[in-house]
Amino acid sequence: MVEQESGKKEEPKLEFNSAGEALAYISLDQARVLALQHVRDNRDFYGRYATAEMVWDGLHTEETEDYYEIDLSYRPDREFRGRAGVEHFTIDKAGPIELRQIIIEPRQSDRFILGVVVIVAVLSVGAIVGSLFVSGALTNDSTPLTVSVSMTPNASARLDSPDGNVTVNIVANTVDVSSELTYTALSTAEIPVLPTNVRATGKAFNLTTTAPLLRPIIITIALSAADAALATGNESNIVIQQHRAGAWVPLPTVVDFGASKAIASVDSLSILTLAVVQPGPTLRSVPPTEQTAIPTAAPIVLPTLSPTLNPDPSKTPIPTPTVRTAFEQSEEKVQGALDEISSTLRVRGDVIGDADASRNWLDTVKFTLINGDQSYGAADLSSTGVVITYMDENQALNCTNGSGSGSSYCLWTASWIIGSGDWVEPGEQVDLTVDLSNMRPVLRSSKEFTIQVKPNKGAVLLVYRTTPAEFKAIQALK
Repeated sequence: MVEQESGKKEEPKLEFNSAGEALAYISLDQARVLALQHVRDNRDFYGRYATAEMVWDGLHTEETEDYYEIDLSYRPDREFRGRAGVEHFTIDKAGPIELRQIIIEPRQSDRFILGVVVIVAVLSVGAIVGSLFVSGALTNDSTPLTVSVSMTPNASARLDSPDGNVTVNIVANTVDVSSELTYTALSTAEIPVLPTNVRATGKAFNLTTTAPLLRPIIITIALSAADAALATGNESNIVIQQHRAGAWVPLPTVVDFGASKAIASVDSLSILTLAVVQPGPTLRSVPPTEQTAIPTAAPIVLPTLSPTLNPDPSKTPIPTPTVRTAFEQSEEKVQGALDEISSTLRVRGDVIGDADASRNWLDTVKFTLINGDQSYGAADLSSTGVVITYMDENQALNCTNGSGSGSSYCLWTASWIIGSGDWVEPGEQVDLTVDLSNMRPVLRSSKEFTIQVKPNKGAVLLVYRTTPAEFKAIQALK
């Protein structure tokens, strides 16, 4: 519920014309009050909580050129222990509410529900319940859900999360020693803050292992109807994000609403989450008092196939056509996506940095590439088959193979240690050198940078490194 504190002046009501539009631009504070007034007067939006007394709190506000973006938390006022819900508003600066959507619904703590049952049962035999709470036997804390799977060098493995939403597929030879892969479920509050244009779905987890990965692993996350609604029915708005080097990195993600799956591959482990990139505030078709229904795909009607009668054995029977179901088509799409995102290029050994003669900046970056998976064939490393990009906080450059021009550019060359040609075949090794000496500004000490190797087919190979605080002539970059 929303109450005015005694002794404080009540916020003025907003004035609207007959068309329901604000007479003038409203402030951010007025927009926040408008959102609170709207949720108080339109509780049917909350479904099963529509008749409950509610408490609202402001979580996040953001001002864009034409809109205010406001996040509110909400929960029942009485006898509720658990995670509050979150809803999002987009409010035009002229006053109208353009979008209202539920991000996360409130969830009662399982331990609280258990505590209520225990209290009711024990009241009949005395004051034992009081001692349980005093001793801490009943709490609201939720223990993270953790599961592990063993990995051996010559065998594939699969990890399924306890709630069934996440599957991790590990192919053979992903590790060179026996080890364990551990999954730990995380709440939205336990993960680093997402970018402002990215919304959490509540599916977050941490993956750890006792041995380094030699090959990528495939992560599949189940999609719900709420995820599809949050993405406004657009598969490209859903992305699996990984937290690396202090920042969230969107992974190349294949999304299939038909199979209710989002798939990505990773070659290093850390915190991951399924997130939704929010569309711009142009969604003006959602009435402020109505909840948008999730679009339902039209059913695919399969033709009824009658058996072909062949009374004359001298005539060749007509073959019965094969009809692929929507599910089979969806599975083929997912399998094709797995083939596409499985990276064929891997870094072998250290990433080496060469400093300039004065040892004030980094001139070149060198690393060895190998074909990471024989089942996916060769990788094209020709000048027309791959794009190599350099990025740091100051610039993003597409490096050229051979010569460059302009005030700031980078070059790359490939030299085969084992094998030859423009294609990296299984068993071959190639030294890739990225020349940064012509960049302006130069790459100085204690700076983070990324080199992306983007072949025409297959996943992007990302090389993240930080320059040392003090340069040597040659150093292994971490």
